[in-house]
Amino acid sequence: MDTTIWVFQGILAVLTLFIGVLKLATTNKKFKTLGRGRVDWVDSLPSI
Repeated sequence: MDTTIWVFQGILAVLTLFIGVLKLATTNKKFKTLGRGRVDWVDSLPSI
């Protein structure tokens, strides 16, 4: 049972890191087109 929990936590950690890297690598213009709701706040972010 403990091994199953460790494996599941490892998978979640890798998935979280992957999503974080994708968000960091996405440009403001592309990030704005991804959302269907209110994403006007993206314009206030500095471009890298």
